[in-house]
Amino acid sequence: METIGQRVRRLRIARGYARQSDLGDLVGIKQATMSSIESKDQSFSGQDLMNLSRVLQVTPEHIIYGGEEEDMGTVELLQIYKALPQAEREILMRVARGMKPDLINRKQA
Repeated sequence: METIGQRVRRLRIARGYARQSDLGDLVGIKQATMSSIESKDQSFSGQDLMNLSRVLQVTPEHIIYGGEEEDMGTVELLQIYKALPQAEREILMRVARGMKPDLINRKQA
């Protein structure tokens, strides 16, 4: 089972951040702390978790719990959809179905 540190390392490398300091600089975490997170599963703050998820483009839940990787764009789209009035949701769904009718209809079947 993958630990949080292993998951952060895998995501860092998959996103093209070869060095821990490359990711750390973007997140606001020192290289030594990134090393401890990846190798010793050192805990980190909620703000660091949010920054990691933003830079690595995954949900905070994915970093903590693993499972199916859901990107932040999907989460943001869901939040926008939920905030819309019902009439606007229906319009949005018609537009989306018109853009990719085969893909959407297959998922409903």
